[in-house]
Parts: sequence; C-alpha cells; structure tokens
Amino acid sequence: MASEDLPDVTESFEYDTDSQAFRATFDTEMRPSMAVVTLVAAVSETPATDLEPLHSQIDPDALDALMDRESPRPEDSECTVRFEFHDHDVSVTGTGTVTATPIEDT
Repeated sequence: MASEDLPDVTESFEYDTDSQAFRATFDTEMRPSMAVVTLVAAVSETPATDLEPLHSQIDPDALDALMDRESPRPEDSECTVRFEFHDHDVSVTGTGTVTATPIEDT
C-alpha cells in the first residue's frame, strides 16, 4: 500500500505532555491496524512504507477482529492491546483510541 493510500490522522492526533504519548481516535471506517501504522508513521515522521511491517510485531487481522467495535460485546468490557512497534509502545483500545509513546533509549 502506498503512503498516499493511507488515511490521514495527522489532524486528529494529540500529544499528552504528562504521559509523553501521542493519541488518536479512529472511527469504525478505519481498521485499527491502519490507525496504528498511520499514527506511528506521522509521529515518527517516517513514510508508512518505510516502517517495518506491522505483522512483524502483531497479527493485523487479529488486532482488527479483536478491536471491531461493531461486534457485540458486554457494555462494561473494554479491551486494550499493547505491543512495541517502530520504537513506540503502542496501545489500541476497543473504544477507538490508539496511543503511541516513544521508547526512550537507555
């Protein structure tokens, strides 16, 4: 997929100075896996095509299925998946939020 085919989340992400994390929301039209790639590419100023493949860290289809907000689930359940991707600690919630926190070199 070419970079120009990726959805634009650059206008919809915010930076939290307390947690030093970038956060974006995605709607039901955007697959969670694409939200991860798009946000990490934007905040790392790296073309999405230059990122390591997401599947090297997590199964994108499984992530999308798990975070499908249109699937029935109990109202009080919230699912969060965390993993590392392109030097970021990434978390994706079932409520449509993806967060990317840069991993500091120690």
